[in-house]
Amino acid sequence: MVSAVRYRRAMVMLALAGGNTVEVIARLVQTSPDRVSLVSQSQKAWGPQRIYAHR
Repeated sequence: MVSAVRYRRAMVMLALAGGNTVEVIARLVQTSPDRVSLVSQSQKAWGPQRIYAHR
């Protein structure tokens, strides 16, 4: 079962890969632009394993 958090993060990553802006992605996934930026920075620093790791 996929959690809502994983689903949202996956949507952010796909939207970023598609070249969308942070503001557009934030509206798409109904979150703040700061959260989208944080997900993006985490992926760049740690790779996808960190994005989808259980906490």
